[in-house]
Amino acid sequence: GSIQPMPGLPELGDLPHDPPPVPPPKPSGTFSIGAGFSSDESFIAAATIAQPDLFGTGSLLMMHARISAKRQLFLQRFVDPDLFGSPFALGVDLYVDKRERYGFTREAAGGSLTLSHRFAKHTRAFVGYRLEDVKVTSDASVPRTIDPTNPSPPLTSGILSALRAGIVYDSTDRSGAPLHGTVFGTSAEISERRLGSDFDFIRTDTWLQHHRPIGPFTLHLSGSLSTIGSPSYSTIEYGRPQVALSERLFLGSSQEIRGYDPDSFGPIDALGRPIGGNAKLLGSVELEAPLVRRIGLSAFGFADAGGLFTSGQHRVGRSVGFGLLWRSPIGPLKLSWALPLDGTKPGFVFGFGTGF
Repeated sequence: GSIQPMPGLPELGDLPHDPPPVPPPKPSGTFSIGAGFSSDESFIAAATIAQPDLFGTGSLLMMHARISAKRQLFLQRFVDPDLFGSPFALGVDLYVDKRERYGFTREAAGGSLTLSHRFAKHTRAFVGYRLEDVKVTSDASVPRTIDPTNPSPPLTSGILSALRAGIVYDSTDRSGAPLHGTVFGTSAEISERRLGSDFDFIRTDTWLQHHRPIGPFTLHLSGSLSTIGSPSYSTIEYGRPQVALSERLFLGSSQEIRGYDPDSFGPIDALGRPIGGNAKLLGSVELEAPLVRRIGLSAFGFADAGGLFTSGQHRVGRSVGFGLLWRSPIGPLKLSWALPLDGTKPGFVFGFGTGF
């Protein structure tokens, strides 16, 4: 006869298989290194190490370095997206940031704290504090005026201690070169003696970007207004402008008003040296047409306008032009040919990679 299985025992085919081995956790950290070129900073080298899920907590720890002819930045950032289980996010930055401008160099070592709360899908509010040890040195090859009727702003060094607050709405589809959505934000920052600061100013910033598909094209609109002044609302103290030269408003890059050199644009002192402004107004309209969607290559036409303003002086620039945009894997590459409308010589504006 046949051998029957014992009652209560499973057949061989019913025996459970050994559990599959648990795969090791996938690494979530990232390391990137790259290089780029811009018409402002020449060659740029950058490297970033990031861990977006530190010890499985969801916190971000990142180290970033960026070196170019005019800027050297070394940054360490920590972000806790839900501080102690609350709906608030905490960001901490520690950095050394050295920037060179025409006539002076600003080197800052310090850090900032930012506490933010997202109270709607696309909207967040924030408050923050910034503390820096600022060293400003003059370029000995650039003379400074001592004319008391038209003095140069002071080259102030010392401790910068500032409080800031703001609100941001952002519905864009991506952080670099968006195709649709809107960004609107406004912020204010104050630095004064009562905060232990050697710098005295109130700065406000308001910005707007809108990106909208129109048939096969994409319309990009942007504008911003920045102001800086003294909490005492006076522009002259002891015979000189009160806002330090290093904190005044300059063009941040040649992308802001394409066709104009940031180092030579704006109000000037008695020797013709740029001294920045107390207000900066910018606006741009751009129409993008896709060329090769598969690789993110587009052509565009644009019109830029803007100006820097201070007491008794202003400089306004306007330009039109066209260019190419490539949304590359490491960030947008943009090449523009700009024609200034005030007779300034036309030229190319080139940028590769993303700013920081």
